[in-house]
This record gives sequence, C-alpha cells and structure tokens, in this order.
Amino acid sequence: MKNLAWLSLGLMIGQFAYADPIENGISFTSGDWEIVCDNTRTCRAAGYQNEDDGTQQPVSVLLTRAAGKNQAVVGQIRLGATDTDPTDTEVQMKINGQNFGKVSISKDGDFLGHLSSAQVEGILSSVKKTSLIDFIGKQQKWRVSDKGVAAVLLKMDDVQGRINTTGAIVKKGALTEANVLPALPKPLITTVKVKSSPVQWNSTQLSQLRAALKATFKSDDDACSMLTDPQEGASEISITRLNDQKLLTSALCWRAAYNEGYGYWVIDAKAPYHPVLVTTDASDYQEGKITSAQKGRGVGDCWSSESWAWDGKQFIHTGASTTGECKAVAAGGTWNLPTFVSTVR
Repeated sequence: MKNLAWLSLGLMIGQFAYADPIENGISFTSGDWEIVCDNTRTCRAAGYQNEDDGTQQPVSVLLTRAAGKNQAVVGQIRLGATDTDPTDTEVQMKINGQNFGKVSISKDGDFLGHLSSAQVEGILSSVKKTSLIDFIGKQQKWRVSDKGVAAVLLKMDDVQGRINTTGAIVKKGALTEANVLPALPKPLITTVKVKSSPVQWNSTQLSQLRAALKATFKSDDDACSMLTDPQEGASEISITRLNDQKLLTSALCWRAAYNEGYGYWVIDAKAPYHPVLVTTDASDYQEGKITSAQKGRGVGDCWSSESWAWDGKQFIHTGASTTGECKAVAAGGTWNLPTFVSTVR
C-alpha cells in the first residue's frame, strides 16, 4: 500500500505540468491541504482539521516558502472554535505524541501563533507517514489533518524546482540547490491620477452605450446577464471620467445568494465608444482602482479578491488572492493566499 501511495504521488508530478503558467499563479488541493503559489514562485501550503470527524475544532497551519536556493519554510498556526473562542495564550505542539514545545498564541483576537524552525521541521519530517499533528491547550485540543499533506508539499517542491535536491521536502535527492528555480520579481505598475468626475448622459446616448456594452459579449455568454438578458431588467449604467479621452462605465452584471458582480468597461468619450471590458465581478471603484471581493459561502469564513489600477491607458491587474478553504477557522477568512502580486506606485 505504501508503494502504491508513492506511485500516485509520482504520477502527480506529471499532472502538474498541465497547471496554469506561474505568471497567473498555481492552486492545488489534496485532502485537507491546499497550496497556492503566486507569480513570484512563493508557495503557501495550508492544512486544516478533518471535517469528517465532527469532534475536531477548526484549525489551520500555514507553511510558506519563497523560491530560490537555501530558502527556509516558515510556519504559522491559527486556532478556531466551534462553540467558544480559544482562551489559551500558549498551546503544546505534539506529533504522534512527541512533544515539540509550546507555541505562543496572540491575544489580539486573531488566535495566531508562529512556529519555531524545530516545530516546522517536525511537520515536514512527518509527511511521509500517518501523523497526528496536535496543538493542546488547557481545555481544548486542535488537530491538523495529515490527509493530503504529502501531495501538497510535493507540489511545492515541483513548482520551485526542488525535486531530487537536498532542499526538497518530500522527494529529496543528491542534487544541490544551485540550480533550483529563482524567485521572480513582482511586476511594477505605475498608476496615474484620474479626474473622477461623474458624467451625465441623455437617454439616447445611454441607449447607444448599452448596445455597445452588450456587443462585448457573445450571445451565449451569461457573464453579465443583467445587462444582456431582457428578462433580467435593465441594469442602471454609471459613468465617470478617467481623463479627457477615456471614461469608465459600470453596470450590475449578476446577483447571487450572497454576492453580486459589477461590470466595468473603459470607453471612449465619444461614440462609438469602443468599450473594453475589465471585469464582470467587481465590487467597488475608488479613485482609479477597481476591486472585487466575493464570499465563498454565506457565513463569510472564506473570500476571494482581485484588484485593477489605472495606468493612464488601461486598467492593469494588480492582485488576486483567496483566504483559503471554507473551514470556519476565522471570520473573514483564515489566511492571505495570493496567486498574483505586484508593486503599485
């Protein structure tokens, strides 16, 4: 059985070749673990409680490693609760009963702790076998599932080019890390101040604009059904100035149980407008920045977000991230797991 398990992990390496290009980030989930690598090749692996066991308290461990040779894995833990908030200011970490020392837990309400290098190494050394990863307080215990951890950390090795090197976590080898993949720089995005003055158009102009916006979608595209589907009703169109030649227009595109998405287009100030779609999932616009924030489920314990900024000619994608799995660990989400990062100035 053990050999079959490792054969499965080996096959996954081949599957990873079909992942999205690193320029757009990479996400992968196995069991109770997930990994998200951003466009710089920094990877963040998060493990959670096994929800199949209804006795387990919500908890998550985050393991972060930057790309490049000789980079250490950094660990954090976040405690959650099903009934009452944790009261412990420190917890004992144990793996298969072996004591790995205490972890101090923050007192500011986020229940966050930082793992020592020895505690991180304890987790990394346990991934090839069945392991009980426990954090024990005075009255509560939190257990991080080991289901999927080996596959996720093998993915981290693969994305960063560490497989068969001495620095690999899962599939170590004799090669040095001299030729592992380097960290990639964050894209530099220079923004331009916008005029941000609202524009008022008459009904004829708005009708022409609506037709131009609809034409940016194919007939079978439902990404903006509240604009394109007459049965949904006419979505109100808003217009604001970006500069003397370009305007930004928006309209409600869709609405779901606990989310909604607005479409944003850059248009010419005069007909035929030539609209260029930025997104249909936006939540807000302020002073040259479009943002999107969407819940993963109604209780709000998991979110995804994106952002775009005006560079004087177009809106440039500046960021994308999630807060991790919907595991009820923390209100507003457990971690910041970006797939795309940039430097904006």
